[in-house]
Amino acid sequence: MVFLEIVFDAGDLSRSGSDRDAIETALDKALSDAGLGVVTGGGTGRYASIVEVEIYDSSKLEQGLQLIRRTLTSANAPPSTLIKGSQPEKLVIRLG
Repeated sequence: MVFLEIVFDAGDLSRSGSDRDAIETALDKALSDAGLGVVTGGGTGRYASIVEVEIYDSSKLEQGLQLIRRTLTSANAPPSTLIKGSQPEKLVIRLG
């Protein structure tokens, strides 16, 4: 398993016209439909919003990341969005 955090700057997310809940729903559907993973949680604070994702099989991480990036782009997530992970190795990917 691989756990990822998708981090949105709160101001950028608001300006993009997107909504964390809508993005979370879209990600969960895309990952579940593909059999790659699931959204495990999320939250919103003053400066950032986070969606937590679990990819079931670490050998399919790259496939999962491609799907996550496509879904975020389709959901109009801001370019400043970060995909972060630490297992099995440290990972930080900027959407834009």
